[in-house]
Amino acid sequence: MRKKPNHVKIEVGEGQEEKHLVILSVDVMHLMGICYLVTVTRDFRFITATALWDRKKKTLLNALKYAVNVYKSKGHKVEEMEFSQVNNDIHTILADNEFEMIREEIEESGIKVKISAKEEHVPDVERQICVIKERARAIVQTLPYSDIPKKKKIAMIHNVVFWLI
Repeated sequence: MRKKPNHVKIEVGEGQEEKHLVILSVDVMHLMGICYLVTVTRDFRFITATALWDRKKKTLLNALKYAVNVYKSKGHKVEEMEFSQVNNDIHTILADNEFEMIREEIEESGIKVKISAKEEHVPDVERQICVIKERARAIVQTLPYSDIPKKKKIAMIHNVVFWLI
């Protein structure tokens, strides 16, 4: 990547200040045979990675709810919001076509969803996925054994994300 791509423009309504709103970029990362839901906030680059056992609608929705709960635990104003309420502080979710199937459920909760065009990806999260993969592969190269159990792979990704935060 030679230059930083332009941000997707977000329309903020009257009376809302953009600095208090969280804009999430989400995507699914595949690494070492396991899928992860990766979320990144636009302004302060907080990253989460949740292991996915499959890529079904319910699994993606639950993983996204888990990510929102992580933001609650970090002290953001998301604690007043449940997925069924409106006017929460997660303002917009940027995603690619894979998240089209859960768009209605998310928008019912008052969160705007911007799905990118067919061949496009969300640059914020794509860059972080590249960094996570690079660092995880660097860790794997230093290990004295070649077979890594699933739980250890998941723990390794959580460790990488922890140190990126």
